[in-house]
Amino acid sequence: WAAWALWFVPAASPDWPYEEPVARAFASLTSASYCGANDSLQNWTCGPCEDVGIHLDSSTLRFVERRELIQPRSTFLLLARMSTRTTDGCVISFRGSTTITNWIEDFRFWNTPVPFEWCKGCYVEDGFSSIWRNVKDEVLDKLRDIGCVPRHEVGNSSSSSSNSSTSNLYITGHSLGAAVGTLAMCTLQGWGYNVGLSYLFESPRVGNLNFAAAFDHEFARRIPMYRITHSRDPVPHLPPRYLTGFKYEHVNYEVFYDDQNVWHFCAREEDRSCADQYSLPTTLRFISDHCASPLTSSGSLCHCPLHPPTGQAAPILV
Repeated sequence: WAAWALWFVPAASPDWPYEEPVARAFASLTSASYCGANDSLQNWTCGPCEDVGIHLDSSTLRFVERRELIQPRSTFLLLARMSTRTTDGCVISFRGSTTITNWIEDFRFWNTPVPFEWCKGCYVEDGFSSIWRNVKDEVLDKLRDIGCVPRHEVGNSSSSSSNSSTSNLYITGHSLGAAVGTLAMCTLQGWGYNVGLSYLFESPRVGNLNFAAAFDHEFARRIPMYRITHSRDPVPHLPPRYLTGFKYEHVNYEVFYDDQNVWHFCAREEDRSCADQYSLPTTLRFISDHCASPLTSSGSLCHCPLHPPTGQAAPILV
């Protein structure tokens, strides 16, 4: 884990290779977000995390829930302190959709790209952007509450938990949560956090070519973000690349699991060796591939690890 201290060196291919045991740890943290604001998580041990030397301090768990339209708790994420043998930081896990209001937000992307001030000429899907705008201030407050602060505040006596404060952040999420997590990485890095090794699962496309290029310049580095896709899941094909004159583009790096659960690394944003080998129309009847994953013991990213496996993936699209 010493390499986690190396942060901002761009690279055509990451020096920190994709490691499936580490991906399993982040998949477990992602699945935990599907438990919601469950106090029992404070007694939960992330087994795959411990297997690779990551310790989650469950006593520091904080939850962010946000009401969307007519239903409460449509948007949800959890955050906590975590440590490895050589460093510590905080992890944020963004949940995918579980309510009809999230579906309404998700499908606003068909016609609403909006500017994203993090980079010049960048546009992102408005549904994802509005969700992040609605929670980002509360996320910052919760991070401060557990001693996660921007670099210039580390050790500052006016900051909460200043004696053990850190600016290191690790981001994970699934589906809609992966899209929101992508935007969060940009904003939090801009605020002065060190956004390190992160794993986002089954993300839709988030923004335009300028956004993808700026994201890759910032995060496609020696210690990267890995975007995990699975078989014929339709969600990574949304929004369509070309839509009413607007071009959406994925960000790097992609790790694709085929239908035999063998993974493939792709260093190009839209690589036909990975998920792009399938067209959107050919994926629409494989919705079950969206939650299904070989990286969790339950076989589903959408399954709360506090509950016994059901043997069926949750029927969630985005």
